[in-house]
Amino acid sequence: MSFTTIPVELVHRILDNLDELTIHLSLYNTCSRLNLIINAYHQYKILTILHLGSNEISNQGALYVADVLKYNTTLTTLWLGSNYIQGKGAQYLADGLKHNLVRLFNFSFITLFIFTILKQALTTLSLSRNLIGDDGIQYLACALKYNITLTSLDLEANQITDEGMKHLSHGLEKNETLIKLDLSNNKFSDQGIQYIADALEKNKKLTILYLCYNQISSQGAQFLAKALKNNTTLTILNIAYNEIEHEGMKYFTNALKTNSTLINLNLAWNKISDQGVYYLANALENHSENHSLFTHFAQYRNQSNQCLTTLNIAGNNISDKGLLYLTNALEKNKIITTLYLSNNKISYEGAHFLANVLANNNTLNKLYLRSNKIEDNGAQYIINSLENNTTLETLDLGSNGISKEYTGGK
Repeated sequence: MSFTTIPVELVHRILDNLDELTIHLSLYNTCSRLNLIINAYHQYKILTILHLGSNEISNQGALYVADVLKYNTTLTTLWLGSNYIQGKGAQYLADGLKHNLVRLFNFSFITLFIFTILKQALTTLSLSRNLIGDDGIQYLACALKYNITLTSLDLEANQITDEGMKHLSHGLEKNETLIKLDLSNNKFSDQGIQYIADALEKNKKLTILYLCYNQISSQGAQFLAKALKNNTTLTILNIAYNEIEHEGMKYFTNALKTNSTLINLNLAWNKISDQGVYYLANALENHSENHSLFTHFAQYRNQSNQCLTTLNIAGNNISDKGLLYLTNALEKNKIITTLYLSNNKISYEGAHFLANVLANNNTLNKLYLRSNKIEDNGAQYIINSLENNTTLETLDLGSNGISKEYTGGK
């Protein structure tokens, strides 16, 4: 018995015991009749998410995937992270993104690989930890100018330099659908950030941007600050694990004084120090003073007010002096709900400053203080403050030299 004569019901039973990837790579294109059965098979037709990460896929392997997906009309999410897709593979991706409705005969067979996947309604694309490089980014950037479906793009760890960021910025300036972009762990510097910052002043859609683990210094922070003054869509910005010092924070916080859309800012593991916290505290006080003004304006424009609510400044060499600046600001700021202060140099004295705030603050609900030097005296200050606090839900005091008397033996 062969696939040309086997009953459809029996084929369905076989398919029921196979995963989607096995069906695609082992059975599809065996014969035309089997193709028709697979196309009509319910489980195959409802495939919306395909995860092919960490499979050593190169361009040749991609060809096989393309052939079985050319008729799929439901796929929305494709994961290709941690493979061996290089610049040429990114070019094929770009062609698919750019030419949603181009006739098939305009493509070589290898370009058809990505086109057949992306011509449908793909909204999420992960290419993290590949070898795309600047050449591949050039093609992707061109595609972003025309694509109207992609909302999330992960380009983490792809050896993108300043030149690649220049190409990408051109695509972002014209793109009207991308919401989330991950550029973490690449090889660009302040020059690359300038390109992206310029694009952010024109892009009216991007709301989530990850830039951690790069080579961004205070100059890069200045470029981002300029963009934040004019950008009204970005809500989450992650620039952790960079080289931003207190001078960069001065530029940054000046922008925060007028920006009313950023709600989550991650500055962990930079070099902002106590002086940088001083500038940051001034911005937080300004947010508090202008909160009623922003709220009134938002109501007038029928928009929701959004000011900074989550702040991560862990691992920034902040001492009790810097914490004093911050706690003074928090006495006025009634917007911050989540605060990360782990891995700094906060002692029992700094814990005392925090305790004074916690006794009266009714907005902060998550506080992370792990890996400081608070010890028993500092823990006692905080415990006493919680007697009147009814809003704090999460408190992390791990690795602070606190004895079992306060930790319950943990």
